[in-house]
Amino acid sequence: MVKAEVGVKPYPIAQLMTEGLRECAWGSWVHARALVLRDVMRREDGAGEAVRSFY
Repeated sequence: MVKAEVGVKPYPIAQLMTEGLRECAWGSWVHARALVLRDVMRREDGAGEAVRSFY
């Protein structure tokens, strides 16, 4: 998820503050990247790829 820039990046626990956590989890960039990932996943043939991986 982090590699796809959709999930929360590692955050040093010593620097963990409410505002930083809020931005990491609910920032507008997270929503925008999630929409891009959604579109990519919709184009994938998940079942077909699963079958091909076994044969």
